[in-house]
Amino acid sequence: MADRPTVDEICARLSVPAGNPMVAEMRLAAIGQQDSDCLTDPFTDQLREALFRRTANLWASKAHTLGILDTGLDLGVAYVPRYDPVIDSLEGPFRRIPVA
Repeated sequence: MADRPTVDEICARLSVPAGNPMVAEMRLAAIGQQDSDCLTDPFTDQLREALFRRTANLWASKAHTLGILDTGLDLGVAYVPRYDPVIDSLEGPFRRIPVA
């Protein structure tokens, strides 16, 4: 059985200074997202990796643009996608499915 990643482990994955308070907030938000979507007891290695990815996705989408796109006629800004299919595949077996 795995443990939830710590803030320092997530910071190491994101290559940011350890103990970053923004990462700590995003970790809590990612835990809340995962707990509302999945059955997290027992907490497995798949859920641990999905939590890393959820936190990294929140970090990347926090007003960080990927750059400017030049289409030849106009300029646009590229943002990080909010949907991650890898999270779905990791959490799929643990998802809560509402039944009406």
